[in-house]
Amino acid sequence: MPWLSRGKQLLAPTGLALYAAMAGALLATGQARLAALLVALCVVLSALALNTQSISVLAVPAVFLVERLDLGGIDLSYSDALLIGATAVALPALSRWPLSPRARLLLLGLTIYLSLVTFTIAFHPSIRSYAEVFHRAILVGGSVIIGVQLVRTGRHVLALRLLLAATVTVSFASIATTLSTGLQPAYPWGLHKNFVGSLFATFLLLAVIHYPVFRLPVWGRLPLVVALSAGLAAAQSRGAFLTLLAGLLILAVRRQGPRRLPVRGAAVLAVCGIAALIIVSVQNQLQERVETGNLQDSLAQREQVETATFDLWRENWVVGVGLKYFTTGAFGAANQAPNNVLNESMAETGVVGTAGFLILQAAAVLALARGSGPLATAGLACVVGRLLHGQVDIYWSAGTAALPWLIAGFGLAEERRRIAGVAEQETHTRV
Repeated sequence: MPWLSRGKQLLAPTGLALYAAMAGALLATGQARLAALLVALCVVLSALALNTQSISVLAVPAVFLVERLDLGGIDLSYSDALLIGATAVALPALSRWPLSPRARLLLLGLTIYLSLVTFTIAFHPSIRSYAEVFHRAILVGGSVIIGVQLVRTGRHVLALRLLLAATVTVSFASIATTLSTGLQPAYPWGLHKNFVGSLFATFLLLAVIHYPVFRLPVWGRLPLVVALSAGLAAAQSRGAFLTLLAGLLILAVRRQGPRRLPVRGAAVLAVCGIAALIIVSVQNQLQERVETGNLQDSLAQREQVETATFDLWRENWVVGVGLKYFTTGAFGAANQAPNNVLNESMAETGVVGTAGFLILQAAAVLALARGSGPLATAGLACVVGRLLHGQVDIYWSAGTAALPWLIAGFGLAEERRRIAGVAEQETHTRV
């Protein structure tokens, strides 16, 4: 029927017009965030209508979407929601193309960690604990599987280009923010400086170690590194600088090829400069505390929380007091997330769960260190960098915890894809 076909043709433009009208109305009433989320939802639905695998591509740049969803007491970000959806889409493909031994080693480490955490859940059961253990499984395991599938399908290039666009945009916003506030730490669009700093440092490591993965002109490498470095400087996050320091050390150790000596030398010089910058920054803050008599600065608050957390796990050292215990309001000075992942792990899960966490990290390092490609090096640098950052900041958080494991997934799939490509090329040659 002609009228039915015309109706179908008008359906998409009409829907887009309605979305645009709603977004415009929200902007007019000052609801810029809701308008942006509405546009993002439109993009996600359109991508899914074209190809269900698109959600895996969108999950990578979505690491910046840490706006929270209110789901009846369960804390979930838009980034987490996309990771869950992308994991669900990626899992069925594993039956057709099993994971490599290195990827299975990493996931074995994750399985051991989650198994040991269940001892804590058995002693301290709660919806909060069930949700958090699932959250951590997705942040690590889901991200790795998504990264592997993106490389296998060749969609990792598009995903990384979208992430590049998002990261550079936020970096420019950070630079503008710090310049307009008298060189104060940048909080672009309400995002925390440690959050954006961590993402800048992680992405900068990837750009430095393996820029060709973006398949962009060679001349774009230097402007990209400068833009990300400027954004990182604007964020003024010491933890993010630790991420960069650890990653550059990995690069210096693993760099091979004819240019390895100058690259290693530049990496070591950068590490020394970053270390000096961190030391001077801490000394300046301590000196300012003495001069002003301010005993409630950020360092003092962290010391109080870490001391209270230490006392907490010393009394509950076997299985801890439960995941996300600090959200219950039942632990006094320890009712704040610790800024040291080992301290947090001991308080949450005791020596049992902490042993599992260390096994997970060791398995990840071993699996990635066994790889010889640049993406494996980038993945190793990002995972180790994130672990070092976790000694001075919150480790298990949306976005910042997921990105290193996504890049690790790229590295774990890299060699198998390269070998498959060579085999296919040899087959065509013989034919």
